[in-house]
Amino acid sequence: MAFESGLGDLNMAWSHIDSLSEMELLDKTLFWNFKCEEIVGLFSYIKSESNSQYPLIYTGFDNQMSSSYFINSVQTTISQFDKEMAQELEERLKAYIRWFRAGNNEDEELYKSEAESFVETAMRIQSIFSSNANVIKENHGWTDFQIEVVERTCKGFIRTVDVPYEERHLSSQHRDGIMFDNFKWLMNEVYPDKKIIIWAHNGHIERNTFYEYGYKWMGHHLAEYLAEDYYALGIFARSGKTYRQWGDTTIVFDNDTLGMIESLVDIGEWNSSFVDFKSTDIPWASDTLSAFEVENGGVVKFVPSRRFDGVLVLNEVTSPTFLNLGD
Repeated sequence: MAFESGLGDLNMAWSHIDSLSEMELLDKTLFWNFKCEEIVGLFSYIKSESNSQYPLIYTGFDNQMSSSYFINSVQTTISQFDKEMAQELEERLKAYIRWFRAGNNEDEELYKSEAESFVETAMRIQSIFSSNANVIKENHGWTDFQIEVVERTCKGFIRTVDVPYEERHLSSQHRDGIMFDNFKWLMNEVYPDKKIIIWAHNGHIERNTFYEYGYKWMGHHLAEYLAEDYYALGIFARSGKTYRQWGDTTIVFDNDTLGMIESLVDIGEWNSSFVDFKSTDIPWASDTLSAFEVENGGVVKFVPSRRFDGVLVLNEVTSPTFLNLGD
């Protein structure tokens, strides 16, 4: 199970699964907007089956940090080699957020200086771990996998801010390219014999774009790389309430409208319906239709069978019940 959350945070936490409770695993790894009551059962399962014959392995691929678990994992270790760096690590790595905001605020000078600061910190972490790997393994109990996660995470940090100021509008596409490379590493080197389920926004997992400007998202890379071994499942809902992260608001919606995908799928007696475009001839699947995606701004238009291999449509949903957790 690969979440759209920090590669460093999730993979370090999975390597410590025996010492974490189900709630700690949830709290210390995911972006805050994932932290809701509705997925506690999933994390109970991940924890309870972690040492079974068939565990649900928990991993992540985002080049952004989604929690403080990566920071906390490396902070104590690097203090042996650079106390000042260790003490300032969290604030130093917040340079990424300041860099991103500077781009939005059109502050070129701050944009460049925060990128330099972020890269300098990532390179220093890299240097400490690569130069002292044997000592870190012997004195701090680190494994080869954990050290490799640090290396991969730092490389991702450095690449993340390698976007010229004039091209800052492409930072989202740039992020998806890095996530694809992280996913390839997980798929080919870490879990080469596993089937992987990706939990991410429709926009990240789609096979083809519906945007006129033709951005290339992670799913586009995956569809090219894996061909028929990649299955993109879009998820939609007919009505209810949903949380919109940008703006921090709850949206009430009803998509039972002519010409919308949500209205064309027969829900039947169940609260949901799955439509597989690859095995079923659906007349409307090749038409340009509308659907509701709250994080893409609302109603969007696309050709269903071109963008996805199938869709899951829910009849009615409620907004998540967020947990009051510490991280």
